[in-house]
Amino acid sequence: MTFRILEIKGSNKMFSSYTLLTKNIRGFIFIFFLYTVSLLMAQGTPGLLFTLTEGGTAYEVSKGTANASHIDIPEIYNELPVKRIADSGFEGDETIISINIPQSIFVIGSAAFSGCSSLSSINIPSGVNHIYPYTFQDCTALNTVSIPNSILIIYQYSFAGCISLTTITIPNGVTYLGFRAFDGCSSLSSVMIPNTIEQIPENPFTYCENLVSIIVEEDNPYYRSEGNCLINIIDQSLITGTKNSVIPEGIVSISENSFAGCSGLTSIIIPESVTDIGITAFFDCIGLILISIPDSVTSIGIGAFFNCSELITVTLGNNLSSISENAFTGCSSLASITIPNSVLTINNEAFASCTNLATIILSDNIEELGSYTFFNCSSLSTIFLPISVESVGYWTFSGCSSLTIYAEAMNQPPGWDSSWNPDDLPVVWGGVSSVDKNIETVQTALQSNYPNPFNPETTIHYTLKNTTNVLLEIYNVKGQRVLILINKVQQSGFHQVSWNGINEYGQPVSSGMYFYSMITDDYHSVKSMILIK
Repeated sequence: MTFRILEIKGSNKMFSSYTLLTKNIRGFIFIFFLYTVSLLMAQGTPGLLFTLTEGGTAYEVSKGTANASHIDIPEIYNELPVKRIADSGFEGDETIISINIPQSIFVIGSAAFSGCSSLSSINIPSGVNHIYPYTFQDCTALNTVSIPNSILIIYQYSFAGCISLTTITIPNGVTYLGFRAFDGCSSLSSVMIPNTIEQIPENPFTYCENLVSIIVEEDNPYYRSEGNCLINIIDQSLITGTKNSVIPEGIVSISENSFAGCSGLTSIIIPESVTDIGITAFFDCIGLILISIPDSVTSIGIGAFFNCSELITVTLGNNLSSISENAFTGCSSLASITIPNSVLTINNEAFASCTNLATIILSDNIEELGSYTFFNCSSLSTIFLPISVESVGYWTFSGCSSLTIYAEAMNQPPGWDSSWNPDDLPVVWGGVSSVDKNIETVQTALQSNYPNPFNPETTIHYTLKNTTNVLLEIYNVKGQRVLILINKVQQSGFHQVSWNGINEYGQPVSSGMYFYSMITDDYHSVKSMILIK
């Protein structure tokens, strides 16, 4: 390239066209650089997949081949707005730590970020109205979520498994909160429900084991909170409970999954107003040690106490007509239970895998035992089947390796399944009296008191195999005797005694831990209880 030198008359300065051209080229390169950068930014993170939607007027974005810890979604692609994040768009991408979602996005699809286990924070744009099912499920590192006031519906499992999420603000404007929306958010400790919520079909906070506080804004016409319980005002049903809930009087039903996964729950008092305990209401409450079901309850749902593995004492009310399928399956610490005479049916697997169950007294009116009812109850040594039993399902006693069955019938009734006793356990047919029944089935055992902790009174249950001397005493933590509750001969069977926190001098004792000891002719056991004032 050749450049010529120009001489400008009237001046001693020389100007080079080379110099001028160089400046122009530099300016052009800078402008081109800015344009290129802006163009690249408009395309977002390399590798993202854009698909035309809405009749070719907008784009939907998904991961494509993008592989980056930070994802930048552009507002515009090929001169059209990016409005949607596709269903399962970034599902399972464990490399994403952060993502920039532009305000042009109006829809974040179902499971869009499910399994993005490294994603730590998310800002949902103000144009989004729904958080769809599974959108952020198992985003285990997610600890910060900004939910805009534009959100109307949070669907089921939206944030399930977000174990790092400690707080969540449900904004005013949300009208629907889906079941298990925050399932397994084990670090979540408190929740505020806004006054705009109109529908919560089922517990949104299952397996939130550290949830201790639920508050509903006072002017919500559909729901209220009391005793750290979420309550439906219309039908007086308990929707959600926590590990420190106190069920208020007036509650009619404990709904499906109300306390599911509440592993910190150790005891709960069910008020006399409750008539129904829903399906899996206390499912996996592995810390629950005792439960007393009042006479007002007429129905216990399927799996209501499934896998309550520490449950030691169960008292059933006298108005139950049946015990549902899997009602107490996996309650491996349960040692004894009495079925009230109101119960006519014990359904399939009701007590399956209650491996510590040694004593069970059936209702004198029992008519039907379902299949696998006592499957793998390996500690059960004897059971009495009254003449009223018309139907026994298949494999009812399978796995009960130590069991002897006493049947009041002279031989097998026609309604019993041919495989009711597949292990060929010993059966004694006919001639077993009610006195023999109690002797054969009851074992001497001291049970846990209920309630515990208690104020002002608690009841201690115990069983005696034989007529014997019984000494039942209470001691404080210093080993000093507080009171003798029982000191006399008692007959075999089930017994109970109450203590109201008064010592042998008629004075109330202070709050704290106490021990109760039972001694018989051939048995001694000590358990603890806590008085709270």
